[in-house]
Amino acid sequence: EIVLAAVSGDGRALEFVSKALQSDKEVVLTAVKQNGIAIKYASRELQEDMEIKEIASSINAEKNEERSIWNEALIENDFAPIPLDEYK
Repeated sequence: EIVLAAVSGDGRALEFVSKALQSDKEVVLTAVKQNGIAIKYASRELQEDMEIKEIASSINAEKNEERSIWNEALIENDFAPIPLDEYK
């Protein structure tokens, strides 16, 4: 339960759990549903699981779309970040 709570709050916590839990489909699914990047911490077998791959891909696509929309809004409203070498 503790591990499920941890990975549901931050899927990347999967990196720090035991190998046995990185091979537990319920734990990995929970992590990947929170953050698709978590798939890279799953066991090799679960990294190849079609259900997990599809969820990770979908979650990552959603996050990329959100990031793109946010970046466009920043640029449209003149809130684009200033490159560090131009900041004085």
